[in-house]
Amino acid sequence: MGDLEEEPMPVAFNFVGRLGPGPTRCMRHALLGSGPGLNASAFPYRPLTTLTFRGCGIQDGGATNIAEILKPSAAACQGNGVQLTSLTITEDSLTKAGYEALSVGLAANTLLTELKLDYNPTLDDTATRVLCAGLWMKLNLSVLSLQFCR
Repeated sequence: MGDLEEEPMPVAFNFVGRLGPGPTRCMRHALLGSGPGLNASAFPYRPLTTLTFRGCGIQDGGATNIAEILKPSAAACQGNGVQLTSLTITEDSLTKAGYEALSVGLAANTLLTELKLDYNPTLDDTATRVLCAGLWMKLNLSVLSLQFCR
């Protein structure tokens, strides 16, 4: 018998519909290998480059978890771990606190080339200024989409 072929891991996770902040915390732990009973050295999702949340209601707590995924880890610097290049969060209602959390994650991230925050009714001028603080000097970001926001 031949060797069993290993299933390729997904390069993109797309979430559509109600998710909430709690499941994003579980997702963060699973993706980063951090949490009770998880082995941080395994990093099963190392090819993951794209995360999409459409109408998931992740709220500020979910934005904080996503920000943690955006931050580089020692494993990512060694070529292991999550290496996001694309993040989409649409149809959500984050507050200033959620945008501030994302801004911190964006400031620490050096790999992201695409950020889409379309259809977010709470993304107004103030929230945009908060995000800009995290995007300052992001020369690698080639797509920033804020369509149909305030």
